[in-house]
Amino acid sequence: REVTDFLKEYDITENTLFMGAFAIALSCFVGSDTCGFVTVNNGRHDTRLSQSIGMFVKTLPMCVNIRRDMTVKEFLCELQNDFFKTMEHDCISFGELVSRYKVSPEIMFVYQSEMLNCIEEIKVNDTLAKITAMMFKEQNGYRLNLSFSGNEYSENYMVSFGECVMTVIKSLMSAKQLNEVVLLPA
Repeated sequence: REVTDFLKEYDITENTLFMGAFAIALSCFVGSDTCGFVTVNNGRHDTRLSQSIGMFVKTLPMCVNIRRDMTVKEFLCELQNDFFKTMEHDCISFGELVSRYKVSPEIMFVYQSEMLNCIEEIKVNDTLAKITAMMFKEQNGYRLNLSFSGNEYSENYMVSFGECVMTVIKSLMSAKQLNEVVLLPA
């Protein structure tokens, strides 16, 4: 099933599909139905900025609850709605919150805007957070780049995590219920 057809049917963005798959894989790897990470938006949702030149990217915290009794559509639509609601409150700098409350973003997901391809460029110790996952749209599909702290995670662990994310993406497009989503490649 093509990604674009799935997105149209569910009325969601590419970012939502990939962030949802990332959240499901992350919840599996951390052993909790709730997971937290940071993501970004381009900061141009205000139409007055659409033609502006500048760095408007905003870092946003996300907390995702994976309820296996939900349908895939309910989960993804709720995630998209939560992301949009979070964007409405991006007037406070995330850097300021990090500094004020002495927290640090440990896990980051970024979608960089047709068939799914493989994981590439797993980088050790060259990361914005302890784990940074970046999904890139390319001419022939999508590419997942993972960067991670070698002091915290092994390369084998991160390869497994990346394979899990890619498997979940494919599975989300065919499953009806979250409890039907496959986590590991066949």
